[in-house]
Amino acid sequence: DLISGAQRPEAVRSFEATVVALTEKDLKIGPMYKVRYGAKVVKGRITSIERVLDLDGVDFDVLEPEKIALNDIAHVSIEVAEELPVEDYAARGAVGNFLVTDSSTGNTLAAGLIGHRLR
Repeated sequence: DLISGAQRPEAVRSFEATVVALTEKDLKIGPMYKVRYGAKVVKGRITSIERVLDLDGVDFDVLEPEKIALNDIAHVSIEVAEELPVEDYAARGAVGNFLVTDSSTGNTLAAGLIGHRLR
């Protein structure tokens, strides 16, 4: 808003994010999902999976995996059908987070944080 000097985030059609898979249905590159950001729901797809974090510390992170399975934490690129005014996740408020849902059932498949949070 203009009073506090804060600017609205730029509307974009693609962004990077860290997602956590919440269901046994694998997330993959290509299929159409629904992305809920705030009150807006738009069609979207994962265009790349950069890596999946190895939580057990047994193996190194899996680079460029083909899917994201239950409880995996992964860094992805997402493309949406309509521009969204996304901003990087910040713990201070309700910005920068989103849900990925199944287009046909409406089931929540993953929760995400916008930005390059996975290190």
